[in-house]
Amino acid sequence: MLTACASGTAPTVVQPQARPIIPEALLIPCPALPDAKDGKLGTLLQNHVDVVHAYHTCARRHGDLSDVARRLSEGPGGAP
Repeated sequence: MLTACASGTAPTVVQPQARPIIPEALLIPCPALPDAKDGKLGTLLQNHVDVVHAYHTCARRHGDLSDVARRLSEGPGGAP
């Protein structure tokens, strides 16, 4: 009796991987920086505060998106 075809490895079943979810808030483009309304010192100072706030908000969002992208590229076991 020949049983050569019966021996061997079992077929491998490939499970579909879930599509990664990136939070929508991380996909929002950075807004344009505001311009000063006039050349008065108070207006320029307020504009500077507004620009710094917009920059840091965008930088934080970009950093969070970079963290998500890094985790996705590492794969399920944490290794690339």
